[in-house]
Amino acid sequence: MTWSLQKILALIMIGIVIPQAIMPISTLQKNDPYPMYSSVYDPYLSVWERQCMMGHYNDEPCHESWAIAISPFVQKARSGRDFAGSKVFLSDLEGRWNMLGMLYGPRPQGQQLVPQLLTALKHIFSDIPANDNTVISNSENYQFLLTDTSMDVGFFSIPLKYTKYGVRFEFSVQPFCDFGITIQGGISEIKQTFTAFIDRGVDPTIGADVPFDFFRLIPDIDQAGIQDCQSVPKCTTPFDEIEGDLMSTTSAAKYIFEQLGLEKCNFEETSFEDFRFIFWWRRPYEVNKYTDYPCWPKFIIMPSVAGFVTAPIGKPLDRHKLFALPFGNDGHVSAGIDLGLNLDFYETVELAFKLGYTHFFGRTIDNFRVPNFCYQSGIFPFATTVKRNPGDNYNFNVILNAYRFLGCVSAYAEYVFVKHEEDHIKLKSHCSNVCDPAVRVTTVTPDPAFIPEKIECLSKFSSQFINGAINVEISPNITLGILAQFPIQQRNAYRSTTWLGTFRAVF
Repeated sequence: MTWSLQKILALIMIGIVIPQAIMPISTLQKNDPYPMYSSVYDPYLSVWERQCMMGHYNDEPCHESWAIAISPFVQKARSGRDFAGSKVFLSDLEGRWNMLGMLYGPRPQGQQLVPQLLTALKHIFSDIPANDNTVISNSENYQFLLTDTSMDVGFFSIPLKYTKYGVRFEFSVQPFCDFGITIQGGISEIKQTFTAFIDRGVDPTIGADVPFDFFRLIPDIDQAGIQDCQSVPKCTTPFDEIEGDLMSTTSAAKYIFEQLGLEKCNFEETSFEDFRFIFWWRRPYEVNKYTDYPCWPKFIIMPSVAGFVTAPIGKPLDRHKLFALPFGNDGHVSAGIDLGLNLDFYETVELAFKLGYTHFFGRTIDNFRVPNFCYQSGIFPFATTVKRNPGDNYNFNVILNAYRFLGCVSAYAEYVFVKHEEDHIKLKSHCSNVCDPAVRVTTVTPDPAFIPEKIECLSKFSSQFINGAINVEISPNITLGILAQFPIQQRNAYRSTTWLGTFRAVF
């Protein structure tokens, strides 16, 4: 079959313009946004068929009926990059833990500060009468405590070591010509351990050793007149109170975590990962096969279309554990569609372009921590029930594949870009003060103390990777391979490196 230039360009435009394609499937995990399941590059069981079209495999089957891959893997990270692209501790991706910030803001209905935070409030704001109902925020009566602008005094950083290892499988079957199904799954163990709680206000190697970049404004001090806190008699820097009531990891901070119901132990758990079901169609077409013009290369063009669904069987995030991570999409069902375009040149290389789209369905989550003041970060004093609708994921891939470039050895390299859009978080309504069990119609309203918009802004992330793999065919039906996934650039995501080995059988 010969193809006109117009048809070829039309197929290329389809593969580039429609922003809905890719396989494997991206996830909600900042630590593992693009999990790999095999080192072998065989898009939709098509390699044998394409090789037959090129005149190879004369004595072997020209149709792959099914394939299974089993792949042990290990993934590690010690740092990430924040929204500004700066390399930071994993705990600091969304901001350092602002212990002082938990004293600010209005109280949600029916909730109070835990005892240790209330003690800190009374000591640090000694000039202001403090009780269970005292609210530290912008008001006409006083200014809030302005923390260290360099985010040192009153802030924690926690160096974390992240490790994930396990085994994954991928099973593909082609029951009908050009149509098939792929199932992906696995089991893994996640460890996230910390070495210390670094008090950035006292550690001279990582924080500020002289905490005079912050000050407290009290009611009768004109804000415009405060330039040097040391020269104003009633302007104080309550550093000792902050250290004693908020930052001591053996007493104050420990009590705060316990009273908030948060465990600060190392995280180590095992779980199944989410199952993914992919339904696909692809068809290879020969181009320039019957032409004698040497400047027109012979190649195979293969468009592909796939739809997928993810079943969230992996453990969701345990929100009582400070260093916990989910084993998949945090309990959210996802679905999407992909479209790809492969250009396989005879006797040289294969070039593929893929674009992707994944949609995550919302779910209700209890004990979801939401800030009640705009300067809070890392840790929040109150939790509520929310309806979370995650933002969509968009992916883009470029693949360069060399099939049997050296005997039975094949290799490929892949550039991957994954972007997660902003989540939408809706507070679940609660009964107002007029609610009465005897009254059938109750008044419900979201609690105005919470600021879900801040969490929404922090939910965005993006990652870029390079996947590189080498595979060796030890028989016509068995391939052994190894794959490495190296991070290039991130925003609000882990700098995870993955190593994966694969045993694959195809028939």
